[in-house]
Amino acid sequence: MNLNYESLRRLKRGNQTLGLGSLFGRSSSAATAASGESAADADAQRMHAQMHADVAALERDVHDLATVGVHMDTQGPAWALLRSAAGGATGDAQQ
Repeated sequence: MNLNYESLRRLKRGNQTLGLGSLFGRSSSAATAASGESAADADAQRMHAQMHADVAALERDVHDLATVGVHMDTQGPAWALLRSAAGGATGDAQQ
């Protein structure tokens, strides 16, 4: 997920440096470049909030499977990694 996010961020940055940002309603002024980083931070926060919501929904779905006899442990290390990845952890420290 983090690699996809970084790729999209580089793609957006590339479009702005090529002057294509103005085609999508953004000006290529110095003010826009200065606010680009704060916009990237806001985008990252929105992305992580959405990922947290997605992980929570997945966890609810897994718990709902118990009604049909499928039981899964959502307290294990794999779920902990998924939750930390949704929060922005890259997992580099664990290797």
